[in-house]
Formats: sequence, structure tokens, C-alpha cells
Amino acid sequence: RVMALDSRDGEDFDELVHLAESDPCFAVRVLQLANTAWYARRGPARSVKAAVTLLGSSATESLLLTMRVQTVFVPRTASQRSLWLHSVQTGIAARTIARHRAGRVKPDEAMLAGLLHDIGRFQMLHQRPEDLARVDATGWFSPDELIRVERETLGTDHASLGAEAMAHWQLPDPLVRLVAQHHDKDLARIDADIRDLTALVQQADRLSVALLKGNNDRGWVGRVAEASLSREPTGRAPPHQMPAKDLAPLIERIAEEADEIARGLCLM
Repeated sequence: RVMALDSRDGEDFDELVHLAESDPCFAVRVLQLANTAWYARRGPARSVKAAVTLLGSSATESLLLTMRVQTVFVPRTASQRSLWLHSVQTGIAARTIARHRAGRVKPDEAMLAGLLHDIGRFQMLHQRPEDLARVDATGWFSPDELIRVERETLGTDHASLGAEAMAHWQLPDPLVRLVAQHHDKDLARIDADIRDLTALVQQADRLSVALLKGNNDRGWVGRVAEASLSREPTGRAPPHQMPAKDLAPLIERIAEEADEIARGLCLM
């Protein structure tokens, strides 16, 4: 029902509020999140409708979907909570980059794609937690290394598992294909209609991994910005990415907003 809503439609906004109000757990989470320091700068939200207005319809839809996933894929260890934080960070980073790259990708679509890009890792958490633990025990340090370790260790990877699950759940085809292709380094092979969105999610993915794997010492912001870039064979960053010098001033804000959402979801 959430995926079918149009956040720009007034009737669908009312339906979204109704969905939120009909689930007491979700209603509490929406109110908690809307009243965190990050969102409550314009005053406290005292009703679900006010909270949805404050957060925005698109962000509320993404949060509702995230909570639905969370009820199935419950994080119980520090490593599993880190997986959740990575998804939230990637969603926030993707939305932030989209907002600063005028018109190429819609920010709400970027956030949802970022939140769901690693759904295959959540499938491992739910169905094969020992496989997830084996992969993470290798200490992989980048998205490229993660996909290589999975294929060598398991004979498959989370991109394939995630796309299969999303197709089974009958989620929109562009999202299914993005999940399947989000580790493909050759952008020319990615379907044209999702190429810009996939490239953006790839940069957000690398940014989050650098945030989670790095140390917040002197110069960390610059290192995270550089780590978010992929490289062509020439060593140059492809033109579709947000340059590191433009991204660096946004990184602390991305980390802070993701932490606020993670606390609202009881992940921290």
C-alpha cells in the first residue's frame, strides 16, 4: 500500500497519515523521530499528522518501509545494527547527493533506493545468519571487497539474493534491477533508465562504508569524501559522481541525520 501512494497527492497524504495512525508502534516512532533535534527545529510535533508534515511524506513512506523490514530482519548484534545503520546512512547520503545534483535523480527515490540497496544482506541475516557472520569476519573494507568475498565464500552475493527477494515481493521493477546491479562497476552495462540512480547509490554506499570503517580523527571528512568516489581505468573519477570537494562539507550533516534516524529506530 505504501509503494502505491503518491506523496504529492492530498488524498494519498491522508492515507499515509491513516496508515501511520493505525499502527501504534509506527505512530510512536514517527512522533519520536519528528521530535528529535534534527527535525523539531520548527517546533514540536504533537500529532501523527503534524509529525508526517514535519518529516515530509516521502521520508515518512521510506521510514514506514524501513520499519516493516525491521520487523522481519531484527538486529541483535553490534554487527547487525551496523548493517542497519549502513542502510540508513546510504539512504540519507543518496538523498543529500540528489538534492545537490539538480534534477538528475529525485531525492525521495534516491533515499528509498539507498535504504533498500543491501536488502540481500538482510536476507542473509534472516535466513542464513552464519553466512553473514562468515563474510563479515573477513574484515572486508569496501563495497568492492564485500562483493568479492561473498562470491568467493558463498558462491553468490547479496545483490543477487536481494533482487530475487524483491521480485518475489513484487516491488517495482526499477528497484529490483537497481538492487541487482548496484555493485556493477561498468556503468555502461547498467540499464539506462536506472543508470544515474544506481551511480548515485554506489557513491552513497561507498560513503557510508567509509564512515563506518574509518576513524573520526583529523582529516576524516576529506578521506570519506575521496573514498566515496569510484575510479575509471585512467584513475579519474567518472563525471556522474559528486566531486569530493563538494561532498566533503555535507558529510558531517549526513552522519548526524542518519544517527538521529537510527536512534529513532532504536538502532543505537
